[in-house]
Amino acid sequence: MPNVHWLLSNLITFTPENNYTLTMKKILLTLSVVSLFVHETKAQQGMERKVSISSSDYSAMKMKGELKSNVDYMIITDAHALPVSKVTKAQQKKLKSDRDGEGALMCSCVATIDTTFSVAEFTNGTAPDYRTDDGSTLAKTIPFNFCLYGTNYTQFFINSNGNVTLTAANSGFSATGFPFQGSVMLAPFWADVNTITATSGLVYYKITSTHVIVQWNQVGYYGMGANALLNTFQVIMTNGNDSILPAGNNVAFCYGDMQWTTGYGGTNGFGGTPATVGINKGDGVNFIQFGTFDQPGIAYDGGAGVNDGIDFLDNQSFYSDFCTGTNMAPVAAGLLNCDTARICGLGDTLYIRENFLSPEAGQMTNISINMNGMSNAVVVSNTSGNTASAVIRIIGTSANIGNNPITFVATDDGTPIGTTVITANVFVYSTGTSNMNPVISGLTGFCPGRSTVLTVHPTTYTSYVWSAVSSDTSIAVSSPGLCFVTSMLNGCSKSTTVNVFEHPNPTPMIAGYPYTCFGSAYTTTLYSDSLIYAHYSWSNQSTNDTVIVGNGTYKLTVTDSYGCIDSTTMSVVPSSVPVAVTVSGSTATANITHVTYQWIDCGHGDSLIVGATGQNYTPYVNGNFAVIVSNGFCNDTSDCVLLAAGIDEASNNQSVVIAPNPFTMQTSIAFSELQMHTSIKIMDVLGKEIKRMMVSGTKLVTIEKGEMRSGVYFIQIENGKSIINRKIVID
Repeated sequence: MPNVHWLLSNLITFTPENNYTLTMKKILLTLSVVSLFVHETKAQQGMERKVSISSSDYSAMKMKGELKSNVDYMIITDAHALPVSKVTKAQQKKLKSDRDGEGALMCSCVATIDTTFSVAEFTNGTAPDYRTDDGSTLAKTIPFNFCLYGTNYTQFFINSNGNVTLTAANSGFSATGFPFQGSVMLAPFWADVNTITATSGLVYYKITSTHVIVQWNQVGYYGMGANALLNTFQVIMTNGNDSILPAGNNVAFCYGDMQWTTGYGGTNGFGGTPATVGINKGDGVNFIQFGTFDQPGIAYDGGAGVNDGIDFLDNQSFYSDFCTGTNMAPVAAGLLNCDTARICGLGDTLYIRENFLSPEAGQMTNISINMNGMSNAVVVSNTSGNTASAVIRIIGTSANIGNNPITFVATDDGTPIGTTVITANVFVYSTGTSNMNPVISGLTGFCPGRSTVLTVHPTTYTSYVWSAVSSDTSIAVSSPGLCFVTSMLNGCSKSTTVNVFEHPNPTPMIAGYPYTCFGSAYTTTLYSDSLIYAHYSWSNQSTNDTVIVGNGTYKLTVTDSYGCIDSTTMSVVPSSVPVAVTVSGSTATANITHVTYQWIDCGHGDSLIVGATGQNYTPYVNGNFAVIVSNGFCNDTSDCVLLAAGIDEASNNQSVVIAPNPFTMQTSIAFSELQMHTSIKIMDVLGKEIKRMMVSGTKLVTIEKGEMRSGVYFIQIENGKSIINRKIVID
């Protein structure tokens, strides 16, 4: 089974035909200013001068940051051409291939170093290993026409710092973003490689009549010391017809285990100047940038985004035809033509993902998939875009025993249209002897802004490939959706899936009266809303759902049963002014909410007005009134305000007529409409209720004097539609 990985979008190529050329050229040329060294011709550099220097002095100046960008440092060594140094069998035994153990599972994009390879003869190194810092080889002949951006090249230079150049050597150790003027460069990983340390591997190459391979095998970085972080990566250049790459492709970048990003300027292999991955035409305009890398992890947002995580490159492979100068075909990532995935157990499931990048910014690539008649195989997803991605699910059954080719055709919308074709094979065994049963464990839900760790068991299989770019036994997942891992053992592959989802954050609220008594040290009670959480944490260190607090701002942080966390705050302040009332017409309104109210009659000894317990009050007689508010701990009384009686005179409302008024023994209330469920309440001048009655099915009601004394009274009539207040007088 191939190492099938996600490859995110935004691989960028800019050409003169591209509308984005001018803008991005300005941006990325500005970025290139940070480079400490860019190889250019003397005419371009103007002030460049050559200085001979010993290897030890060069290293010391580099560590101190004393190397100058306008100096061509010539490290003292033999001036004659160095002999080709073939890999001996003894050296071969020491090499570790990143594909060990996978064997027939895949066509190895990272080649196994054997005696057909040579050690790169860096001019500042010493045979037979030629260990170096910032070294380059002399020009090497390409025995075929290698085409890049429409130009044929017949020589190349191997530069120790992770790149190959085609017109002149470039020993620059501080990578720049692409494009930049001068070097025609293929950079599988332009960074500060240092092979002087004995724990580092070496740089190897192989030249045939139709292809060239350059591999940085288990190489270290400048300043690594005893740190064992090592990288394996490779570039392949072909005549466009060599079967080492899928038909129609002439360049491949291949990656094994990638562990570091930065030498000079970094710490323990990270930080500092990021490594650059891509291809530079050297004209300052045309380029392809796969990304810039300066940190661990799998973070990746495209070639023109922020710096990326080195683990994204683990076991990746990028290849395409980079000859055309008008429109590059989509770049395949993952599968190779000769890849064969084996399902060894009938009923086992296998997921295959293939990705294609559009080299030009703004282009869209579409994938068509031909199962070639294979049964029990379905397309789970097929997403077009600047990076197009497709996922296929295959279940091994008796109906698809044997070899089953699957063809992916990626087509972009450039001019002329670019097309890349990949055919992979799925071989289903009838014996079912693999006995593989991988299981994913871990929480399948995560909280916003966080992740969950999934682990595949057992951890003793040959290798693992996750859908989220990882070949470890565990992976941190921070995006919802289908997550699968393909486990491989003894040439067999089996996939296991889980659906990962994102929990919503809790939404806590603080309730309670947010005031303390004016001018006092009283407290108030705050409490969490009615939802129940697993944990409460207040900013005053309380872990209860209710707190008693004084003035101040309080933060409540809650954790729900899934471990998701969110917070809210509330400020408690003293009453900024004593309670006051506002007057609108005949109605007074208290200015404080979330309290209890009691209105009083200031003109009658501050007596309580029965039933006047709302935030608003409309009196039945003219007078002075105030309100007392209480929060349960303390009271506050407003100033008295003058209110006119809220009484409807007959002239203003002819729907109700009271006559006679004044009266001696009885009076009548005449309604213009038949009354249903109408309440009639009679109160004295203090608002005390004297009599109440309910009437229905009538237009006329008689009021008897009864035990009421002579004086002024108020009638309140409420019928569900309106409230009418009238004054009556008994002689």
